[in-house]
Amino acid sequence: NAAHATLGKETRIVRIETGRQDENIFVRVTDNGCGISKEYLPKIFDPFFTTKGAQAAPGSAQAAVSGVGLGLSLSQTVAQAHRGAITVRSTPGQGSTFTFTLPMS
Repeated sequence: NAAHATLGKETRIVRIETGRQDENIFVRVTDNGCGISKEYLPKIFDPFFTTKGAQAAPGSAQAAVSGVGLGLSLSQTVAQAHRGAITVRSTPGQGSTFTFTLPMS
């Protein structure tokens, strides 16, 4: 998703961090892509919700990308099955940060 979100940027940045915080481990992915609008944030983990392809803004780089809207939904299901979580912070036009957290025990 981060690679797709940065399409059309002159300088594409995708940073992946891993670490430990308290009794959890995490993987954090940050990009400088298009960001996610506040109206879409509550929906991004819903199965089949997508902002890619036909759902993207006309003429945007994301309009050329296909997707069915299952990636984030499945990722959230896996995280929750292991007592973890996925969180997101996003600013339209500036990028997003997704953090996947799992308990160490």
